[in-house]
Amino acid sequence: MSAEDVQKVSVAKEENKGGLFGAIKNTLGLGDSVSTPQKVVEKRTTVETTTIQTEEGATQETKDEWRKAEAETVRAEEAAKKAEVLASKMDAVTSEIREAEQLRADAEQKLSETQGRIAQTEEEAAAREREAAQLEQQLAEARAAAQEAERKRAAIIEEASRAAEPAKDYGAEADRLEREAQDANRKALDLQKKIDGLRSSKYVDAARKKEEDAQAMRAKAGELQQELSEEEKIAQEKQRLADEAVARASAKVREADELAKQYWALRDESKRMEAEAKELSKEAERAAKDAAAKRAETDKLADKAQAAERAAEEALRKKAELESEAQRLAEGKTDAEQYAAQMERAAAEKRELAAKAEAEAEAKRRQAEQVTVPEVPDKELESKAAEARKEAEELAKKQAELEGDEQRLAQLRDEAARVGQEKAASVTTFHKEAEALRVEQEEHWAKAKEHGDAARQISSEETKRRMQATAAAAQQIVDDTLSSSSSSVSAQTTSVKKSSSGVADVSESYESSQREGSGSEPTATDLSKTVPSKPEGTTAGNVDLPVKESASEYKKAAQKIQESAVAE
Repeated sequence: MSAEDVQKVSVAKEENKGGLFGAIKNTLGLGDSVSTPQKVVEKRTTVETTTIQTEEGATQETKDEWRKAEAETVRAEEAAKKAEVLASKMDAVTSEIREAEQLRADAEQKLSETQGRIAQTEEEAAAREREAAQLEQQLAEARAAAQEAERKRAAIIEEASRAAEPAKDYGAEADRLEREAQDANRKALDLQKKIDGLRSSKYVDAARKKEEDAQAMRAKAGELQQELSEEEKIAQEKQRLADEAVARASAKVREADELAKQYWALRDESKRMEAEAKELSKEAERAAKDAAAKRAETDKLADKAQAAERAAEEALRKKAELESEAQRLAEGKTDAEQYAAQMERAAAEKRELAAKAEAEAEAKRRQAEQVTVPEVPDKELESKAAEARKEAEELAKKQAELEGDEQRLAQLRDEAARVGQEKAASVTTFHKEAEALRVEQEEHWAKAKEHGDAARQISSEETKRRMQATAAAAQQIVDDTLSSSSSSVSAQTTSVKKSSSGVADVSESYESSQREGSGSEPTATDLSKTVPSKPEGTTAGNVDLPVKESASEYKKAAQKIQESAVAE
């Protein structure tokens, strides 16, 4: 209770006793409590200062409510911040959904365009494929005709070769007969020399000479035998190479027949290999013939060497028979000369037959040359077919690439649709979360208001209680003061002149008594000391949060609340 309230109470009590007008009446002799008009009551009191003990600061319950209100406020602000973050996420996701939809639309459009290009490319590839097939068919027909002509010419050439083989045989036989004739002539000459030697030299010299001749013949026969073996090996190797070349040529021919595209290259290679095989065959034949000739010559030399050895061995024993042998040799010479003449005639006949066979083979060759092999117009045709085939392959590759693009675009479209659906689902989730945050925020604000209202209610009730306690204490002090002052009053009777100046004296006396009578007035309650102190923080709801207001602002707000409660 304030000093003004205490004064009002004191004045009210004085008014109950007559107040100012009562005092004037008593002074003028009109009151009931004055026995003698010349007497006035003068109250003398001792001024006492009494301090009323009051509670300061807010109660713990008020502090807890304010802390809870502040914690709920912070939670509401945190929920609002989360809602703002969630709203930004929703905006970003919505933008991503629009981008995904645009991407899906673009992919759908490109997919449609790609499918159209695939159909067009497929038609172009089919047309090029048909064109290439037609050109290749024409080229195959032309090559088949050329191959038929080539086979015909090859058959004629083969017939020419077969016709030329007797000529070779006849020529070889003629050569052999000529060699035999030459051998016979040489033998005749040798026999003549022997005869001359037998007839013109001594037997010992002749025997030694025969021995030397026999050794020379044996050495020559050994050399010839060695050369013959080497040449036979060479001939066999050449024949083997010729057979391999013929086999390779046959394989190449079969491969050329099977692979039309490589026909000309393989045909040239097969021709070259056939020529090589023929050349190797000829060389093998020549080597075989030379080997056979050398073999025959070696055999003859061996025979001659043996004969010479026998002659040398028997030379000493048959000295007596040399003359008869010379006669016999002379006869043999005649026979040899006759045989040589006969062989020469036979060789001439064989050569004539060989010439006829060669002429027939030459006629076959000319006939083969006259066979016209139609030129295959495959340069331009093959070029066109290859170009068409290449275009078809390029179109097929392009079609494959477009199909890959189609698959990728379809995947991109499906992926964009899936992402859009997922983002839409996330937007729905965000909406739900935002609604939950809004509800949570409203709940926190409502709880904060409830706690604030409760704190204000508690503070108001506490303030009223304290004010009532203070007023009661002040009333008790006033009552005690009045009781003590009435017991200590000393009444004095004075003479008062009944004049207008006497009223002023009475008033002054009353005011003096009033001032003296109120000496035991209680001290007013200081509201600034009853407001709760500002809490430094709060741990309501297991949340440690600082109080944002300053101490002075907090006290001012609390004091206003208490003053409004007192005014009510």
